[in-house]
Amino acid sequence: MKHCGWWLALIALLMAGCTSLVPGIDLRGDMDALLQANGLSNAQLSCQMSARSRDGRCTLPLAQAEADALAAALQLTLAGDTPFMLITDSCAQLADFGPGTPATVRGISGRPASLQLSSGSQFEALVLYSRADLGAACIETSYAYG
Repeated sequence: MKHCGWWLALIALLMAGCTSLVPGIDLRGDMDALLQANGLSNAQLSCQMSARSRDGRCTLPLAQAEADALAAALQLTLAGDTPFMLITDSCAQLADFGPGTPATVRGISGRPASLQLSSGSQFEALVLYSRADLGAACIETSYAYG
């Protein structure tokens, strides 16, 4: 019973998936900077890190023309055309973007230059789920090591 407090603290830390376990990661800030660098800005960007320290996702209102422009700027390819890394706790787990929905899924992985961040960090992969009928998107990503 003496160690219960320690275990409870550890469980609370592990369940804090809304924040990164890696100091200095600002997913919302990094995603906003990436979007702005590619001609998009969105005050309604909502982001959360997964329980894994490097993965996260952001949702935002996004018209289909904006989704297409972002996909072109970041050199994303359609799911199935080119394999790309899928992220843990992905957008596919959300009701609006999961299996059976008319979401368009495009992505890129392998630390491409298009995912270099102005902060000096870089995303390893990025997957864009867009819904033309909802005017909404979900972006999942994973930070590169190093």
